[in-house]
Amino acid sequence: MAPDRHGCSALPRLLRTRRALFLLSLICASSTTAQPAPLRWPLDLKPAALSSTFGETRGSSFHAGVDLKTWGKTGFQVHAVADGWVERLRISPWGYGLALYQRLDDGRVVVYAHLQRFFAPAAERVLAEQRRTRQYTVDLWLEKGDIRIRRGQGIAWTGQSGAGPPHLHLEIRDAANAPVNPLLQGIGPVTDTTPPVLRGLMLLPIGPGSTVDGGHLRRQVPLSASGRGRFVAAREVSAWGRLGVGVNSHDQADEAPNKLAVLVHELHVDGQRLLRSRYRRFTYADRHQVALDRLRLEGGVYSLLYRRPGNRLSFYETDGGRDGTVTCGPGGLEAGTHRVEVRASDAAGNESRAALSLHCSPPPRVLWARLTESSEGGFLDADLAMDGGGRLAVTLSSSPDGEAWNEVLAGEVPASDGPFTWELPDRSPFWRLSLRAGDAPSESVVLAFPGEAASPQPPALQVTAEARTEHALIDIESGGPVSGLPLVQIAGSPAPVPVRQVGDWTYRAVVPLPGPEVHPVLVSVTASGAGGNRSRQDLALSGQRLIPGARATLIYLEDHVRLQASASSAYQPLAPQARRFTPKASKGLRATALGCRLGPADAAFDEPVRLSLRVPAGVPLEKAGVYSGNGRGRWGFRGNDRLEGGRYLTAKVRAFGHFAVMIDDTPPEVSSVQPRQGSTVTTPRFSARVLDQGSGIGREKDLVLELDGRRLISEYDPEAARVTAVPDTPLSPGPHTLAITVRDRAANETRRQVTFTLR
Repeated sequence: MAPDRHGCSALPRLLRTRRALFLLSLICASSTTAQPAPLRWPLDLKPAALSSTFGETRGSSFHAGVDLKTWGKTGFQVHAVADGWVERLRISPWGYGLALYQRLDDGRVVVYAHLQRFFAPAAERVLAEQRRTRQYTVDLWLEKGDIRIRRGQGIAWTGQSGAGPPHLHLEIRDAANAPVNPLLQGIGPVTDTTPPVLRGLMLLPIGPGSTVDGGHLRRQVPLSASGRGRFVAAREVSAWGRLGVGVNSHDQADEAPNKLAVLVHELHVDGQRLLRSRYRRFTYADRHQVALDRLRLEGGVYSLLYRRPGNRLSFYETDGGRDGTVTCGPGGLEAGTHRVEVRASDAAGNESRAALSLHCSPPPRVLWARLTESSEGGFLDADLAMDGGGRLAVTLSSSPDGEAWNEVLAGEVPASDGPFTWELPDRSPFWRLSLRAGDAPSESVVLAFPGEAASPQPPALQVTAEARTEHALIDIESGGPVSGLPLVQIAGSPAPVPVRQVGDWTYRAVVPLPGPEVHPVLVSVTASGAGGNRSRQDLALSGQRLIPGARATLIYLEDHVRLQASASSAYQPLAPQARRFTPKASKGLRATALGCRLGPADAAFDEPVRLSLRVPAGVPLEKAGVYSGNGRGRWGFRGNDRLEGGRYLTAKVRAFGHFAVMIDDTPPEVSSVQPRQGSTVTTPRFSARVLDQGSGIGREKDLVLELDGRRLISEYDPEAARVTAVPDTPLSPGPHTLAITVRDRAANETRRQVTFTLR
């Protein structure tokens, strides 16, 4: 029996009843996989090229479409990708600028954004709405079939409205209004024979008991090319405990040099795939979860190849319901060398791989160490440890100056037999104790005896804390030689916290923050200098917690800082920490005395938390606001809502960082007004440069152009700092007055007025 046009065998006419046809449709539907119909490339511009792809990082969200390159120019006609109708027309100075939303006949939605202008039927609707509201911003929803569009029909022209340089943003959403990857929806093709580039791997210790290269900080490992699509790590890495892997990667197509997002990442360990991430779809409700999918570091943006707690994104596939993390040691990889491989591929099927050798080995640790002396001579006392026990290779070296070292003892000791005492053969001022075990990094401690060069002053201790999810890293600087490792003690705990030397007279300790205690965790740090004098610094860590499912109000810095979280804010238990700093002024802003750094730096929130900062005395409340900074002097306005009669200013945030109360009492700048004062013109076109470097201009209603007292429909371009307008009705010859009023978010206002003559 020959197949019919649906791909199913024809049935006898006897069965062709409505019921039989319904059953037949079910059989045909179940026997085939539905594929999106091919879509027309919307530009005739050659070559067809992309400047960015789906899933890239855009501020605090994912890029929801692809950007078609227009090679720095505007004005190219945009063609409909398929049959459908205009569902929405939206115009804004920000974001997508001029955007046309097309509902396809198959139910999907296509968004064409950053346009210069619409085709006539759409432009007429927009102009009528602008004249009705006297505003540039428009958001029109049309009835089904009101403006029909046919595949290939010209519907708009490319521009650079909204954010970014000239390009066409093309977005495809499914019937549930969720963005889907256009390169998987039948759009294209884009010539791409180039495999992705893998630039680096990142290994992140998770939890206080995990280490990478013996320490508790994440490590970035550069990759080098070893052939087409093949990359190798610049060095081997040792680890112990639970860790996450990330990759710094990008793709590149043939026709343009732009760095594009990779479509698929995979993590393999010893040939077994742990995780696959494929950027195909997300929902707008989860768009902010980009913060759980990648980390922005100084070395670049790293896509995480493991699922952080609370991650709902549908990108990931993991084996056995695991989260993609790697465990070195009990319950995971055995001690020894393992192969970590990261694979990356693009929509054209080009694939690259990067390999790294991972040594799973427990690091040796010096729990404490000190130099002592008596009438019998000098001694070095220390207690050593290593997870699982075993033997440690010990080397003892001396130095006259702390730079040139002479090995005086080498041997092995059982890690569990300590503490140990070594009698020193001479009275050298500096001594170094080094440990090694298997492939783990060596651990070293440098100590100094009192001597002529030793300062009689006690160590100038500097102690700072950096928050982590479950613990805090305590960094200690002694300012000079010490005779023993600094002693870190938690109040109420009998055992000291292990301290690791990480540099010249610098040390690090990991302080756990157990339980939901509200009272502070009191930490004392004591160090003895080479001159025998002691110093002590005390530190109070907050024991307050944010817990998923629980509302909370956390108070810091003598109630100068408050955090209010809803039950939906925290993805996982979190013990935030706050540290005061003095903010510095920037152009357009004056600093106050209140600045705070909140951590952990990589914390993210599902529902935003409300941050409230107390307004310092004497600060003009109407000009103050909450600002976030990058730590290098640049500030961005976050909010200025008032609580408790103005004692606090508040803003909603989804991430931690540097925050401060800043003052903006500088009015916006208005310059280069056209027409010029007293000029005579033949064509009425109006423009001005508008700039505010403080709180900024955040609403269209705060930028008003009036011609002879009647508001104009004006277009504001924030990136160009320019506003333009043309009259929408004919002007009579003679004198006219143009007035420009600009107000920033701190209510500072500037008004300029010019009189001109129309010939």
